[in-house]
Amino acid sequence: MSDWIQARNEARVRISKLSPKDRLEYVDACIQCVNAVGHSSWGWLQWLSNPSLMSGFDEPTLKDFFEKLKEFALAFIEFDVEATRKGMKPELQEKPYR
Repeated sequence: MSDWIQARNEARVRISKLSPKDRLEYVDACIQCVNAVGHSSWGWLQWLSNPSLMSGFDEPTLKDFFEKLKEFALAFIEFDVEATRKGMKPELQEKPYR
């Protein structure tokens, strides 16, 4: 587990230091961010799918996990929809969902 924490902390530091200077660097930095989120998401899926591991958490802790993940998921989905709209032809764009 400590290897996982170390790797995630290294990813956090690496991403916090990103400072793109041009379009290509912005694309690369976005890739690094999405890879970091994907890697962590995969880890969460592995963790949550392990009943023996999850049995070690009490309900308030699981509630906290859920509330934070829900907030993150909704914000990420909203960002995803907005970014997708920007990449679409104007005639295919929809009004924001609210």
